[in-house]
Amino acid sequence: SDTSGKETILGDVTANLNVVAYTPGDVNNDGLILVNDVVTAINYILNVTPENFVFAAADMNGDGQILVNDVVQIINTILGVNSAKENGARATITKDADMFYMDDFIIKAGESKQVAIKFDTENVNPANPSELNYVAFQFDLCLPKGLTVVKKKEMYDFKFNEDRMGDHTFTSSLQADGSIRVVATSLSNAPFCEKSHDFILFTLTASDDFAGSHKIAIENINFSDKAGEIYKLPVATSRVTDDVVNGISSLEASDNKAIKIYTIDGKCVMKSAIKKGVYIANGKKFYVK
Repeated sequence: SDTSGKETILGDVTANLNVVAYTPGDVNNDGLILVNDVVTAINYILNVTPENFVFAAADMNGDGQILVNDVVQIINTILGVNSAKENGARATITKDADMFYMDDFIIKAGESKQVAIKFDTENVNPANPSELNYVAFQFDLCLPKGLTVVKKKEMYDFKFNEDRMGDHTFTSSLQADGSIRVVATSLSNAPFCEKSHDFILFTLTASDDFAGSHKIAIENINFSDKAGEIYKLPVATSRVTDDVVNGISSLEASDNKAIKIYTIDGKCVMKSAIKKGVYIANGKKFYVK
């Protein structure tokens, strides 16, 4: 009816509503919860469109998103282990103190170089300090134009430093924005080992026209513990250049000069302005927590 009281009669509207019954963890809805459900969920995270995918079955904690912690909970279901899904959706835990990062480095045009992602965390198993409380993770690696990750058998060749892994495997894919999404899981939800050096190794190749100084970013860093809780880590940035990294070459101080302090992206900062984060002084990296 309009404001004058004149009626308008509309025709019937029909639609089809498809109701799908599902079991949490049975991602492909075949009536079984097996390792292929794990693979299907990982494919969804990587934006590789899976067949017969049931979103609600993969969203194990019901938080409206599918991340690596949902994969951990599917594995827990296969293993017959209780996980965080019994308590429903939980807030993401932010871990600003954990550092998942790359050092600045130099690479020449046409050169290939192995580089590392490092991981410093205090989230260890109190019963076994040699083990982390983390069992899986995902992140997006954003590289500048002219840098590519070397592949092995059509897959990006990420690998763990051998003394920091359990039975984990990598899966990765190129995203629409040019980043590489990387997922690491263990079919036994084994914890990562606690060490103080390189965590992930991979080789980068620079194009023949690569030049200048550029930013590398590691974004969307999510770790999961064995119960399927998700931990979000801060974005990490570093600099790659075909020559001496900006700022580092000028850090050598003479006796009558103050030592300069730089952020990891090469910006000079006053000592009074330092906050939590990673800095470089006198050619060495240090952390403020």
